[in-house]
Amino acid sequence: MRTFSLSVTDPRLCLSRSQAGENADELLAQKKQLEDSKVSTEEELKVVEAELLVKQISIGNIVHDSVKVSNDEVRRALA
Repeated sequence: MRTFSLSVTDPRLCLSRSQAGENADELLAQKKQLEDSKVSTEEELKVVEAELLVKQISIGNIVHDSVKVSNDEVRRALA
């Protein structure tokens, strides 16, 4: 059995409505609004990801408590 789904903004649904004599303008307007919203959300995502990357770079290495601390690699105590 084949199944498929149609979203409210699916062009096939708009076409079937127009063939049935119904007005699909509302659905097309909703589709346009959703596409515009998607574009602005993707732009906002790029900005947030850039801010996140800057914050991630600023975080130093966090070492386990069992790691010996030293100011110099030569004098660092080995376990």
